[in-house]
Amino acid sequence: MSFSSTAIEPLRFREALGHYASGITVITSDVEGEPVGFTCQSFHSVPLGQ
Repeated sequence: MSFSSTAIEPLRFREALGHYASGITVITSDVEGEPVGFTCQSFHSVPLGQ
């Protein structure tokens, strides 16, 4: 299997997610100059393609 230069290596990604311990994540953004955000009790990583 080969990866493009911008691909995330699966083992490194899994290692990073393994450090997620709080059970809650905060998602924030900026929409038309206004801050928006929400908390999420759980999340799941989904691959975007193969």
